[in-house]
Amino acid sequence: MAKKRQEPERPRTLSALEALIELNTIDRALDVYSRTAPVAFEAMGGRDVVRRLCENTCVGPVPRLTTEEWSAMAEEHAARARDATQGHAGKRVSRPEPRVEEAPSIRGRGFLGLFSR
Repeated sequence: MAKKRQEPERPRTLSALEALIELNTIDRALDVYSRTAPVAFEAMGGRDVVRRLCENTCVGPVPRLTTEEWSAMAEEHAARARDATQGHAGKRVSRPEPRVEEAPSIRGRGFLGLFSR
């Protein structure tokens, strides 16, 4: 008995909702790239050019960039991060201490004590 020939798998089409979600994900990623290194981002051609360079990966859209483009973005990001952590005349910016709340004691109240105050 001859084996049936398998048809090549057709690419999956997206529903309208899936397409909108995908576009939103790409748009948010482009916002992050533009805020991370705005000068390098614009030097590459801005949103339209970088969007065309993006490939979907397991972590979201990532642009295919040359080593020089990645280096320019990384250097600008590092410089902006350094500037953000320094105040005037090279002093560190003081940041408020995070507020830590005391956890209520559950001693002697058993398992259900975790859920009541």
